Amino acid sequence: MLKFPMLWRKGREMRRVFSDIHRTRGWGEGESVSGPGSTRERAASFLPELVALVGSLEVHTLLDVPCGDFNWAGPLADSVPRYIGVDIVPGLVEANRRRHAAPSRRFLCRDLVTQRLPQADLVLCRDALVHLRLEDIVAALDNLGRTGATYLLATTFVEERPNEDIDTGGWRPLNLQRPPFGFPAPLALIDERCHHTGGVYADKRLGLWRFSDLPRRAR
Repeated sequence: MLKFPMLWRKGREMRRVFSDIHRTRGWGEGESVSGPGSTRERAASFLPELVALVGSLEVHTLLDVPCGDFNWAGPLADSVPRYIGVDIVPGLVEANRRRHAAPSRRFLCRDLVTQRLPQADLVLCRDALVHLRLEDIVAALDNLGRTGATYLLATTFVEERPNEDIDTGGWRPLNLQRPPFGFPAPLALIDERCHHTGGVYADKRLGLWRFSDLPRRAR
């Protein structure tokens, strides 16, 4: 009987955390309020490869969660018949609807952990799980799997490293092939080419998996 009130409280707290980050520009004052990883210059280093990969999968509906401020994703959205961007921050979603909505583009305000998400063929989950505590990541993967999508394309870091726990809203790199997730080898990897930044970003990738291949404890 307590499950749904607990989920409601969790979702409300997540919305507060990420809305505060957006309001205070906690991820930077530059081109994108979604942070330096969402600039068009950064995306240009991997966007052609991402568009080509999505095209090879014959995706009809792409679910981008979280979509942030949609600063770099226009070419990706234009490459599929139907794009759905989801973010937890109401102000971002409203701005995206005003600036970027189109017959083939839709924007929704939902959180990826506790709320039902639209059906899709491919889920893009870039720069999201790295901000969640481990238990919320497991719940998010389970929720993303309920979209019925065939594929998950998610941020992972490929060097051997422990997956530390954090408070939701923080950040650390994650290797999705390491415990507690234990993903298999990805079907494809897109190098985000962060080598020039050095440090913890150098091994950042977008990894492609079939949901059906993921361990049940991680979806």
